[in-house]
Amino acid sequence: MKKQFKNYAIIWSVALIVFSMIVFLVPDHNGKYYKFGGAFWAGYILIFLAFIGQLIISKVFFKEENKDKVFLNLRMFSLSITCLVLSLIFGTALMLIPDYPQWLGAIIAFVLLGFYAIAVVMAKGAAEIVSDIGEKTSQKTSFIREMTSYAEQLVSKAKSDEAKATASKVYEAIRYSNKSSYPGVEETEDKISSAFSDFSNAIANSDDETAKNIGEKLLDLINERDSFVKTNKS
Repeated sequence: MKKQFKNYAIIWSVALIVFSMIVFLVPDHNGKYYKFGGAFWAGYILIFLAFIGQLIISKVFFKEENKDKVFLNLRMFSLSITCLVLSLIFGTALMLIPDYPQWLGAIIAFVLLGFYAIAVVMAKGAAEIVSDIGEKTSQKTSFIREMTSYAEQLVSKAKSDEAKATASKVYEAIRYSNKSSYPGVEETEDKISSAFSDFSNAIANSDDETAKNIGEKLLDLINERDSFVKTNKS
């Protein structure tokens, strides 16, 4: 994000310099037309302010860091460059073409600025939705991910072949369990967590018989959870 804004700032600086150089380096007179007459300065200042506005809006948007928004950020970067280039083209042309009011260029620049501002607001809203969905998805799958990690570690801690076999069965059941979660499954997940804690203690104490009994209970609870999730998912 910061890199994108840095790139945008460089392009923005070049565009502003090019705009100013063309406007001021073009000869003052063209027949009866005098470049600095009429609303020249008002038009130039307004277009300059429109450029400043685009820079500020871009900085506000691109300062956020979120890996879930990469595609959206690329679209906004492309849009920001498009608005900048159009502002440069129309702003420069209407500042220099004889008999065209300079303020018309300023109006177009501000229309582009307004369009860009609206697009940024909408994009930020969409980005928040994407972020919220990602966060909720992460929360829904965190229980099984954590339990899988704990179960895998427990297999390596088992001392006897019988305990290792029981721990492996529990690990495989959790590993291939449905990753999703739904309201109402929390009670079963709490039972799984409690039973797994007792299971871990039994493995650590080399109490193979207790570990086997609790392991069977865990397998039943995991199947119960999967059935609940499957029913609610469909």
